[in-house]
Amino acid sequence: MKRVVFLACLLASFGSPLHANPSAVEILKRVDDYNNAPKDWEYAVDMVVKEASGEEKPRKMILYQRGDSQRLIRFTAPADVKGMTILMEDKGKIYIYLPTYKKIRRVSVSNLKQTFLGSDFTFDDMNLTRFLDYYDPELIEETPQEYILLLKRKPQAKGGDPALKVWVLKEKPFVTRLEHLDEAGNVERIETREGFKVVQGREVQTVIRMVTVKTGHETTQYVGDIKFDQGLPASFFSRRNLVKRR
Repeated sequence: MKRVVFLACLLASFGSPLHANPSAVEILKRVDDYNNAPKDWEYAVDMVVKEASGEEKPRKMILYQRGDSQRLIRFTAPADVKGMTILMEDKGKIYIYLPTYKKIRRVSVSNLKQTFLGSDFTFDDMNLTRFLDYYDPELIEETPQEYILLLKRKPQAKGGDPALKVWVLKEKPFVTRLEHLDEAGNVERIETREGFKVVQGREVQTVIRMVTVKTGHETTQYVGDIKFDQGLPASFFSRRNLVKRR
């Protein structure tokens, strides 16, 4: 499924406020367009998985993206995941290189809801780049600062949560909160996005937190060392490159 909602929704350009009374589609399209404005980008992520007991498990990775359909994630620490590389292609095609076994395997569509290396994020979350490709939005509420949308998964969509409740800033094209809903409309996970910074003239969110409601288990991604428009070639995002270092 397309996404940085793990991490690419983290990256957006400045923009002027929407005109009065925008439609739900207009609101979400503005977010999608700004999230995918750079031709390519690279950023480092420190991911901290926190157990309900309080124990923390760190992960380090570098994420590369080109356009809205190519993403490659390379893990750099700790030792048990170092060298693991994930290639995400259009329409939910995901491949994983496991250095321990020196093998590449494909993640099936039925497994896209699996947790991403024991975190509270899923492969679907990490691969989402455009909400409108997978969801039909409805404006259900608004506050002085935010629009609140209900996103229902399109019948033809492969992957994704059944529904999302999304908070979008009025003044800037950023999502600040997502509630991931099950088929019955119950909140399964809560995602928040904060830590605004400006990098190369673009405002970004650098702290992304996901909490699983039932267990209290949570994962936080800290984004840094962000680089835009380096001219990453299409060939970089290939299965052959899964086993190579950049």
